[in-house]
Amino acid sequence: MKQHVLLVGITGMLGQKIAGALLDRSDLAVRALVRNSAARRTDLAPLLARGVELVEGDLLTPASLDAAVAGVSAVISAVGNQDELIYTG
Repeated sequence: MKQHVLLVGITGMLGQKIAGALLDRSDLAVRALVRNSAARRTDLAPLLARGVELVEGDLLTPASLDAAVAGVSAVISAVGNQDELIYTG
């Protein structure tokens, strides 16, 4: 049975590289958090063809993340260094 991984930041250069590496593993399924899945379908077509599942949400709207994290074993962030997205502690 595959473990599910949530990847945040898949639309960036690093995120796409990470997604490709995760998809190369037969034991993982990749879910990606995006703000607008319809707008990203063309940009991410090669990764979608390999099985990436898109889920809409926004890191600044915690309630939107419930569906994204449901059933995942790990979360990987490739989000840039925007101050409002960085938590210390």
